[in-house]
Amino acid sequence: MATDTFIACNVTDVPSGEYKPIVEVNGKGFAKFDSNTTVIFSSKIFNLSPSSSGLGGNVAITISGIGFSRNFSVTIGAKTCGILTVSTTRIVCLAPATKIGGEVSVTLEQPSEELITAGVQFV
Repeated sequence: MATDTFIACNVTDVPSGEYKPIVEVNGKGFAKFDSNTTVIFSSKIFNLSPSSSGLGGNVAITISGIGFSRNFSVTIGAKTCGILTVSTTRIVCLAPATKIGGEVSVTLEQPSEELITAGVQFV
């Protein structure tokens, strides 16, 4: 939707971060913005699959959400989950082995960003 003074749009598949918007209006050129205008996208976890693993690890865990990038690292408990694939909406990593069963945190971390944490149950 757009008027002379307002533009609304949906933006998807964007890594988290701060961006300066650039909008090209079909047949009219680029829209003008205050030079201080920024758009901030945050990352969020929606789902983990599977939600459990054996103590031996070596299970691919799919983390679904928004705002992901290749700059993320993933830990399960205090151990690194080796990343297999990354898109802006999905990270797949290989769960590490553990000696203790029970619920541990799955944490995504990106340099200079806040941590994003979800829980996963290791059985």
